[in-house]
Amino acid sequence: MAKTRSAVKAAAKEPEHDLQLPSSSEESGSEGESEELSSSEESGDESDENEETENNKQSVKPTEKASKTGSHVVNIQKTSNEARKTDKSKNKRGVIYVGRLPHGLYEKEMRQYFDQFGEISRLRISRNKKTGKSKHYGFIEFQNKEVAKIACEAMNNYLVFGHMLQVQMVEEANVHDELFSGHHVQYKPLPHKSISRHRHDAPKTKDQWEKLEAKQKQRKEIRKKKLAAAGIDFE
Repeated sequence: MAKTRSAVKAAAKEPEHDLQLPSSSEESGSEGESEELSSSEESGDESDENEETENNKQSVKPTEKASKTGSHVVNIQKTSNEARKTDKSKNKRGVIYVGRLPHGLYEKEMRQYFDQFGEISRLRISRNKKTGKSKHYGFIEFQNKEVAKIACEAMNNYLVFGHMLQVQMVEEANVHDELFSGHHVQYKPLPHKSISRHRHDAPKTKDQWEKLEAKQKQRKEIRKKKLAAAGIDFE
């Protein structure tokens, strides 16, 4: 009994704590915070869902592209071919005629000199088939037509080794397929003297000897008649 009384007295001496209920403003603030948290969570969920859908779409797109790769590649090839055609049309080659070439201005010298205007694709000087000597004119093909025009304007009536060069543009319709035939091969004339010597010294048959003797007699008779007409006796 004594213990219970002392416990009651100690409890009576402790200060009483006032229990206060939360006000309406505090309740509204807490409710707002809870609503913001819920809305942020919902927005986060929605963003996560959007990201998942976008990822799904991206994962689906490669399969769709893979199914359509054939047609897509064909379209790319068509565009690339068209682009190449346009590039070729823009960068057409130009051919010029160079006349009155002096002695000493041959393939090597012409290539070294005209290369300052632009890239040369083909060059040919017309030569005599029997002797191999230059006919003093040639043709030059440039990679770009505009470069050929510039070279034509700059080199026409240009004085080189006492010769006035005559340079003109050659129309595309006048450029035939064999204009530059053998341009990459160094021309070597045939040794006609040695060929004729071998033919003359070759062994001959009896019929060939008879024909040669008949021709020699005929030439001798013609010579006698000419000398007799001039008053000269020739035996």
